[in-house]
Amino acid sequence: QTSLSSAEAPQVAAAIFEDLSTALANVKFDAPPVDISAHMQPTGTFSGDCPAGGSISGSLTYSTTSNGTGGTINESASWQMNSCIVSTGTRTLAVNGSMTMTSTDTYSGSSSQFAYQMNGSISWSGGSCSINYTVNYATGTTTTYQYSDSICGQQFNYSS
Repeated sequence: QTSLSSAEAPQVAAAIFEDLSTALANVKFDAPPVDISAHMQPTGTFSGDCPAGGSISGSLTYSTTSNGTGGTINESASWQMNSCIVSTGTRTLAVNGSMTMTSTDTYSGSSSQFAYQMNGSISWSGGSCSINYTVNYATGTTTTYQYSDSICGQQFNYSS
């Protein structure tokens, strides 16, 4: 089958996030700068086995800035999946692909804003598709949350 159904797409995405989480447990960071009070920018690499088979590897960068009343945290990562075995709920796929992720968290006093975006593509024997995932969250006098993604052509959205 060349595509994923609306029931299969979230199953595959959840399995990919689980595989990534497992690999990130093995992250190895470069040494941080001596003075980390105002600015920190370590980089790291990670790799690991996907729980059901295959492997995942990548790199990430993390930076912070602070001015005493607020600051910013930035993260970016990229990773590759090599024959990670995932279940769609009805069939098993060996997934290959690459993804990128960026996030920014800005905070000041009692308010904060968080933006997260992930994009990439995956393929398996007989098919391929893209994954685009966005989350925006803000707190202050009111709290707002927006979630939007497209997993292999299936749309999922939420806002409050």
